[in-house]
Amino acid sequence: FVDEGTQQSNCVARMYMPMVIENRTNVVFVRRENELEKSYITCEVRDGHIIQYLAKHNSRNYDEIGSEFKTLYQKHLDENWK
Repeated sequence: FVDEGTQQSNCVARMYMPMVIENRTNVVFVRRENELEKSYITCEVRDGHIIQYLAKHNSRNYDEIGSEFKTLYQKHLDENWK
């Protein structure tokens, strides 16, 4: 969480780690397959729905691949979340 927050310049460690520990939300760190150590998107999922899907500095400006993945990931959640 700390590394994700540092790389993304966001508050994921400070604000969301406690909520994840308390099982109130889920956070997914999205990576590119060829750059697993580099943060790409920070994604919050609650009750099977993507609540936040943000790039560095909480930007919604991600490339076409990021947009496509978001759509596919939500479809996966719709089909598999229990």
